[in-house]
Amino acid sequence: MSKTTKIMIVALIVALAITISALAISTAIKNKNEAAQQATSGAVDPSSAAAETSSADLQSSILGKWVDSANMSGYDFHRDGTVDVTYVNLTVPVINIPINGSAKGSYTLNGNDLAVHFSIYTGNIDRYYKASIENDTLTLVSLDGEDTATYMRVKSETSSAASTSSAASQTETLIPDSLIGLWKSSDNNVEYLFYEDGSALIKLYTKDSFVSYKGVFVQDGDKLTVQYSTGTGKITNKYKYTLSGLSMSLIDENGSEILFVKTAAENGSLLGRWSDSSGMSGYEFKENGVVDVTYVNFTVPVVNIPINGKFTGTYTTSGNTLTIGYSIYSNSISETYYYDIEGSTLTLTNVSDGEKSTYIKQ
Repeated sequence: MSKTTKIMIVALIVALAITISALAISTAIKNKNEAAQQATSGAVDPSSAAAETSSADLQSSILGKWVDSANMSGYDFHRDGTVDVTYVNLTVPVINIPINGSAKGSYTLNGNDLAVHFSIYTGNIDRYYKASIENDTLTLVSLDGEDTATYMRVKSETSSAASTSSAASQTETLIPDSLIGLWKSSDNNVEYLFYEDGSALIKLYTKDSFVSYKGVFVQDGDKLTVQYSTGTGKITNKYKYTLSGLSMSLIDENGSEILFVKTAAENGSLLGRWSDSSGMSGYEFKENGVVDVTYVNFTVPVVNIPINGKFTGTYTTSGNTLTIGYSIYSNSISETYYYDIEGSTLTLTNVSDGEKSTYIKQ
């Protein structure tokens, strides 16, 4: 073998050794990097991991009922993707008037993007928010960032509307039975209907009509607080009160006194549930001056659309005269009848037009 050939063989062996070493170093570096990536895969993008955790938490923590500070509007999110929406002064498309009520709809939650969909009178309502929950407060920010609303969680252990308001921190057992019922001011301008659970129905009368609001009340010794929302703001009325039989005196913070008289049915035979021949429309008269009105294809004034439903109102009797009042979507309904009960049949004759209707005791 020549000297040149030997040199070439040695050179090839050296080159091969260098190549093998380089490959080994490259492989070691690659393996080290992969091991590092695997060891830190959960921490490479901490914001992404946190977002996934937050999204998962939001999916479960948003379930349940949420109400605003006035306990008037809010959402009840269900696990199956449906939601019950309660609204106040919502302007419905097509009808274009502000109304109060509730509707069933659906919702989707993608990350913290919340979409709520429901319909009222064929008007589709779509709401889109950025949602976040801190403790028991749900904050919804509209996607344009112009509107922010907060809602408080209604816990299952609370049994009344009063428990969700700072104005109603007392328990039901502290409310005197003599306070429960319908009270009308002597000037016929105000009605308070107090329920056993601490909720209240407030009616404010003008010359020809009235408006009604849902609220809460608290009795503490000789102090009485009534709180409700008008849609434009929260109203809190604080009184010093005294009860004497069917009379109640309320003295406001300015020292002005208002006298109220408790109203109830004068004819016990009127109490109970009465239905028309179809069994679908009728009235249920209760002892505290409250009446549940159920109707079918009733045309609401202004809205002028026939609807079916059940609404709670009040009633008073004087001799053989019966007056029933209630509100539908901010429209006040008041009717006065002559009433006659014979056996299990109630006949109502409308005082204004003489139209008669008959109902059967259930």
